[in-house]
Amino acid sequence: MNNNNNDEHIHKLEREIWLFEQWLQSMEGQPGETQERIRHAYKECITSRKLELARLQSHQSSPLQSDVSKAGY
Repeated sequence: MNNNNNDEHIHKLEREIWLFEQWLQSMEGQPGETQERIRHAYKECITSRKLELARLQSHQSSPLQSDVSKAGY
């Protein structure tokens, strides 16, 4: 069950990353201080979600690796 929750969280993060990247791309070339702050916020959101995604993906592969090593493979 925990693995299923991780899968759902991974897919949610992937969708959010994609969405923020789309929003960021749509703002390219727009001048202004407010737009720059928004771009900066989107980049921070993308970075934080990518870090969380990497953490979840590494934890997802770790139990399998430990099970394999326990089995003597």
